[in-house]
Amino acid sequence: MGGYSSKSVASQPKSKHEEKIEEVDVNVLFSTAIPSLQNEIDKYKFLLERFENEYMSIRDYEKSEISDNEFRLFEKKGLEVNELHMKLLLKIDGFVGLNETYRPIRKDFVIVLQTRLDKIESMQTQTKELFRKRKKTAEGENILNTKKEKTEIDVAEQKVLKGTKKTQMDKDKILAQFIESTSAPPDIAQQYLQMCDYNLEQAVNNFFESQEIKSQTVDATYVPAQKAKVETLNDSVVRSDSRTLVLRNFVDEAKGKVTHFTQFLPPDDCSTLGDFGAACNRAAKENRWVAAYVLKETDLNQLVFIRDVIKSQQVRWVLSRSFVVWVPLTVVGKYVETSDSGLSTIKTQEDYKVRYKNTQLPVFNIHNPITGEIVERLKTNTTPEELHLELKNFLKINGKPFKEDEVRKTVISFDSSSSSDDFVCVGETRPAKKVVDVEEECKPISVLDDDKENPEIISVKSDKQFGFDQIALDFDKNTTNKDEKKEEKGDENPEEKLEEVVYTPAKEELCVKPEKEKNASVDEKPKVGNKGRVKVCFDKKSEVVEVYENYTVKDVLELIGKVVKLETMAVWINRPRSRIDKLLAATPVREAKLYPSAVLYVEKE
Repeated sequence: MGGYSSKSVASQPKSKHEEKIEEVDVNVLFSTAIPSLQNEIDKYKFLLERFENEYMSIRDYEKSEISDNEFRLFEKKGLEVNELHMKLLLKIDGFVGLNETYRPIRKDFVIVLQTRLDKIESMQTQTKELFRKRKKTAEGENILNTKKEKTEIDVAEQKVLKGTKKTQMDKDKILAQFIESTSAPPDIAQQYLQMCDYNLEQAVNNFFESQEIKSQTVDATYVPAQKAKVETLNDSVVRSDSRTLVLRNFVDEAKGKVTHFTQFLPPDDCSTLGDFGAACNRAAKENRWVAAYVLKETDLNQLVFIRDVIKSQQVRWVLSRSFVVWVPLTVVGKYVETSDSGLSTIKTQEDYKVRYKNTQLPVFNIHNPITGEIVERLKTNTTPEELHLELKNFLKINGKPFKEDEVRKTVISFDSSSSSDDFVCVGETRPAKKVVDVEEECKPISVLDDDKENPEIISVKSDKQFGFDQIALDFDKNTTNKDEKKEEKGDENPEEKLEEVVYTPAKEELCVKPEKEKNASVDEKPKVGNKGRVKVCFDKKSEVVEVYENYTVKDVLELIGKVVKLETMAVWINRPRSRIDKLLAATPVREAKLYPSAVLYVEKE
């Protein structure tokens, strides 16, 4: 199809032009046409001449011997000439291109190069055959030499054996001498002598050398390994889990994973997980200090401090009464309910480090719940006993965050002859509870009568020594009931129950309220103190109810009833979880932990 193969070209006889070109020197062809290739052509010619000279030196294998390394170098030089030939052709093709004037010259030059390469290939093939023949002859000569050496050695050994053949009596004598010199057992001595062909000196040397090797390698106290006994704990060694997969309870397994985190959580009764502001708010309500333990959640040693020290019996007893523990655990946030309330932006250990400039963790600091400042820095590498002692010393020095006025338990005297209009104080001192006017709120007191015949109107004026407000109590004369009596320990005088008196829970005194305030609604009731907020949650909805300091549980339930509008309902508080509707109606909101803020959950009963 317009082309021609190399075979057809090779089969054609050479033209006169090609024969003439073979005689022309390579340098003459491109010396004038391509001066830039003169160096390459000179290099190529030099290599060809050197290769031919080396070949002529090793061609006659009878006069000169060639080694393997020399033959490999000879082949390597032939490859270098081929590579140089290809590079030279590529340079010529790049220079010539489509120029018609240089193309005939290129053709002639390629023919000359090809003839030179053919000569080199023929020379390489001839050297390979020569080397192969020479190698065969050398191997044959080596085989003959080794056979001759073996035959000579065998003949010499046979001569030695014939001249040194020992009888049985000689062997017995040699064996006895070996045993005397080495004190070895007869069987071992026999083995050494047989190995050395009953050469006594060589056998003795081998015996002592083997004993030295044993003493160097094996320790005298070496105890060989023994197989340990493995007790079979199951009925069968191989058991499939496929039969138990159906009975697996994945819910319990998930709970088990959660309980793994709970061992590193602080105590529930005195801790807050969430933002730092929530812990400060709770501590301010309960008049406690804030104990902040900030740690790296990835460090197990710092987590163990919570489990072993903070949750120990001694430290937990002190923390539950005077402190609110704050630990910024973000890893267990999805397992534990955290508080997002509060005004603080400190939620993680990084926020705490930036705010209080703590470079190293962990830290255990005591903060003021109002200002947030650090009051005391505690050690984190202590024992429960040492931390308990530090907390007790801190409370002895600082006490509570807010100082309360201490007042005594007051009892009105039943002696009408007393000219004093003040309280007669009996009993030990107790922390004071806030007392307001009768129009606002009535605090419980105890009333004792002597004759039950002439009850009098008892008026109480303010006592400046203890800071009481004025309280006026009016009772009707004919309200006693002799059938209702109570006996108190250490006191035989009966105490009568009045119709206007409302009893509070255990360890509380009687509370007397005016009839108007008792039956008044929340809207008509005066608002005393700062405004509080109670969040009421019902049926995935929430409403905020405003409460005041003089409100009672009854007032809060009335406000909830206006929002929820249910006939029967159960009202729960989140912390601690208890029912508000089960408390007495006259319980103040502060005692019920509904003031100044709380979260209530309403359910249909």
